[in-house]
Amino acid sequence: MEESSKNRINPAPEEGIGALPARLLLLRDLRDIFFQFYISIF
Repeated sequence: MEESSKNRINPAPEEGIGALPARLLLLRDLRDIFFQFYISIF
């Protein structure tokens, strides 16, 4: 069970459908980090 969840979090490049949600999650995390950084400056 743990092994499959790890593969889901960090999918292989050839897994197009599985890689898309992970990429969206990464973009969302980067956006949150950017906003926190932006707020901390001003």
